[in-house]
Amino acid sequence: MRFFCCCSTSSIIGFIAVVIFITMSACNTRSKTEHSIFGQPSELPKKQLPTSEDVFRAYDYCLKDEQCTGGIHQIATKIAEDVIQVYADACIPTVQLSCVIVKVKRLVEKVHKLGKYSENKKTSQTFKGTLYSFKTLFDICSCKCYDSGVRDRSFCSCPLPQKIPAIEWKFWLDQKRERKMYMGSIDKVTTSKLKKKEKRQYECCIEKKTKNEWV
Repeated sequence: MRFFCCCSTSSIIGFIAVVIFITMSACNTRSKTEHSIFGQPSELPKKQLPTSEDVFRAYDYCLKDEQCTGGIHQIATKIAEDVIQVYADACIPTVQLSCVIVKVKRLVEKVHKLGKYSENKKTSQTFKGTLYSFKTLFDICSCKCYDSGVRDRSFCSCPLPQKIPAIEWKFWLDQKRERKMYMGSIDKVTTSKLKKKEKRQYECCIEKKTKNEWV
């Protein structure tokens, strides 16, 4: 059985006009929301620790979202809380919320300064270097041993609450460097056991140190 289309030429033209109108509307919407340097805003990724670019895109997304109300401080606070949650999902300890909020605000200021560069100066090493820095991890971890040159967790000198769990150390190194690893399902039981074991070892070490000081 065959079917024949009985649409008139005017109907086809009308349909094409509607398609063109929808396409142009979508393009106009994208151009209105697109950032001049970082493009389209987007929500924070959940499978990796975010880069500075990821954090700004999320900030920009929230800033342009009609459902997201409040000023710069409120939006920075929301993004800071979201970033902390991603770190928590990865079992990576973080600094306090207030410190993360300040870091988000400074990041936004940094982007605003980049926006002031003229087209001629965007070829400068200063602009390119600053732009490249946004590809690196937005680091809010309480442990700063990696930045001090530590690559072996056994040399981490942080207090226990600030230490990265042994099971997550490899992931942490990856996120600071190649960023090829992604977060899978969290084995909370294994992580909890390892944390308790480390706590006992830490307390035992403190106890021995205290005894030696009294001798």
